[in-house]
Amino acid sequence: MPWLLLILLGIGAAAIASSSSSGPAKPKPSIFGLAKGGKYEIVVRSTISRATFDLDAARQQLQALLGRQGFDVRAVAPNANGDPFVYNASGVYRGGTGTLGDVPGIILLSSTPIDALPPATIALAYIDERPVPLAQGAHYFGRGSIPWPASIVVSRDMVASKLVGAGFSDVHVYMKPEELPPDWPATERGGDVFASATYGGTAPSIDLPSQVLSVWQENAT
Repeated sequence: MPWLLLILLGIGAAAIASSSSSGPAKPKPSIFGLAKGGKYEIVVRSTISRATFDLDAARQQLQALLGRQGFDVRAVAPNANGDPFVYNASGVYRGGTGTLGDVPGIILLSSTPIDALPPATIALAYIDERPVPLAQGAHYFGRGSIPWPASIVVSRDMVASKLVGAGFSDVHVYMKPEELPPDWPATERGGDVFASATYGGTAPSIDLPSQVLSVWQENAT
């Protein structure tokens, strides 16, 4: 059914053919029992030292590597033990397995539930450029419409499968506004299908059809 290739994020045959065949390293679980939507502070040993790089470099690494596992890093701070390789990453767990794991670049040391995140302003960075530029490790959000008669047969699994086939991971698909998480932007709740996913493929961009209403990223400031 070729119209499936025109759904959210413009999944196309060219993007599928050029997506990564190996994908990111499979995490080795070391933190368990995380609740979806829960706020946590994760203590992480990184390969990035504050003696050599600034804190922003560590933040970008942790956002990429933990983001692929469903942990939305909102703030990064030096750990109190003084080790230049150890950081505290606070954020929200959006994954479904309840686990986070070690991957090349980071070792997870501990997790602690927290009641409130450090103050942060979340701004929506809309991507209006067409084709949409893609970056490995970046997390994207989008919403779209599914016209009749395609709306009769398109399912959550179909959408997720196409996204995974195009090089995305940490895929979450919602088929109605009522399913969206509480922190989904109020201005982006109109449509028939919604998704968030992390890109791990090799294609530099993806074409978008008219059925895709908007695509954005979140910036914490």
